[in-house]
Amino acid sequence: MPTYNEPKNDYTREDQVTPNIFNELAENERYLYDKRCEVVRKTNSTETQVNELVFQKNGDYYEPKTRKNGTISALPLKVDVASEGTKLVDGWTEFTKDTLLPYGTYLIQSWISDNSTGVGQTGTMVTDVISFYSGNNTELTYRNFEYPMGPNHYYVANDREAAWYRAIRIKITLANANGFKLNLFVTQSGGYISTSFTGKQVIPDQAANTLSEIQYKMKYKRIM
Repeated sequence: MPTYNEPKNDYTREDQVTPNIFNELAENERYLYDKRCEVVRKTNSTETQVNELVFQKNGDYYEPKTRKNGTISALPLKVDVASEGTKLVDGWTEFTKDTLLPYGTYLIQSWISDNSTGVGQTGTMVTDVISFYSGNNTELTYRNFEYPMGPNHYYVANDREAAWYRAIRIKITLANANGFKLNLFVTQSGGYISTSFTGKQVIPDQAANTLSEIQYKMKYKRIM
């Protein structure tokens, strides 16, 4: 394996040209040739080093390939689909409005049970993607903007034939140097499908934990 030698760069007129100068340049050239691209494939405890990476045109895009002894072959990389799928199925963690989540991107699952109509509890489960980073918080603070929130979700809050609808959404309630907090918000009121909805029936602005008729729980899974 060639080794890299720091080239001399302070030659003067009085120095003599010796074979060592050319030998050193050749050694460095060989070293750079071997090092010009390294891709390491790791499978369990086995590592395979690929010294040459090329991009071969395939239609409108280029595919990464390897070249060895003049032969181009597929890049020895593999995505473990089963493992990635398992990550999306398992690992939900329950949290409350006081839980501080580190900055990142999360799947948030919210379960809600509502007895506001007095005719039996009913509700739903919704899943949102919430993404928030420290840079976002800095920008929002600078501009005096409101914290981000998820989309509205509507659910049936009674168990009668005439469905009575109410809306919920997830909202970021606090952010600091270490992360952010979330909570579930509910509209002040609801309405039937024939109701002319107003702001209090459309905008979820009440924290669910402040309403005695609401029971809920939230879970998260960090994905990025």
